[in-house]
Amino acid sequence: MASLEPYFDPEQDAWFDLDLVDGEVKIEKRPWYRRGDADAWLKSEAFDQKSGYAPETEQAIDEASAAMNADDFNQEKAQEIDFKLRRLLAENDPFLRRWEYIAQKKGWLK
Repeated sequence: MASLEPYFDPEQDAWFDLDLVDGEVKIEKRPWYRRGDADAWLKSEAFDQKSGYAPETEQAIDEASAAMNADDFNQEKAQEIDFKLRRLLAENDPFLRRWEYIAQKKGWLK
C-alpha cells in the first residue's frame, strides 16, 4: 500500500475494505489518504495490526515487556523469552537491544 501511494488517483481508483461481520462479508469504501511508510499502513484500519511486527513477535514482545516491569520474574523464564526474541527479531532490533540491557542489569542473562 505504501508503494501504491504515488500512483493512487482518487478520480479512478478506490480502496474497498472487506470484513467478516457475523459470518457475512461486509464491503465498505474507505476514504483514501497517504499514510506514509509500510509500518503506518500495517497499523491502519487497512490491516488492523498493533505494530509492524508479526503477531507471534508482538506476543513475545508483550511477554518480555511484562517481564521487564515485574519485580518477581525469574532467570529461567527470562531465558525462555530471550530465546523467543532472538528467534523472532532481527539482531539489530531496538526492542532486542533494550531487552538485553535490562535483562543483563537484572541478572537474568549473563
